[in-house]
Amino acid sequence: SRFVSQSLHALLTWDGALPAYSPEEQVNRKPDPGIEIANGGRIATAAWQACFVLSEDFREQFRTALSKMTPPSVFNGSVKVIFILTDLSEPVKIDEGKWKVRVVSYLNVLNTSDAMSQVIPFNKEVFVRSVEPPNYPLEADGIVKAIHSIRASGLEIYAIRDLDLENLK
Repeated sequence: SRFVSQSLHALLTWDGALPAYSPEEQVNRKPDPGIEIANGGRIATAAWQACFVLSEDFREQFRTALSKMTPPSVFNGSVKVIFILTDLSEPVKIDEGKWKVRVVSYLNVLNTSDAMSQVIPFNKEVFVRSVEPPNYPLEADGIVKAIHSIRASGLEIYAIRDLDLENLK
């Protein structure tokens, strides 16, 4: 459950600034130009990095969907998107080393110029499986270190599907 919560937060919270890896970077955050992906869209740099929690066969599909969800105004700092989790089920084992978690949540799209916000429901079933954690050299840095820390849990998300809230009643 914690893996799913942390992963979705990392994938779906965009504040218009590059990720900060040190206290100095946290104080002096730089604007995020985003990362262009295969479909010509753009996603936040932190979301691009977080996509390594996704299985390789699901990653590009999710990045494409993410680029369609990402308001272009995130990249000029006039909009921030925050993932808000309201309910998270206990993992349900569906096979050996595979689980599904029901997520009830929303994206709070905040316009920074007038403090107005829009709420977009994000209610999903998230499918997780165990994988062999990568073995990276201790002296790795940059993106290699970021990917290692993301994949170190030995879990990956291999599918995300819409949640039918009617079935929960």
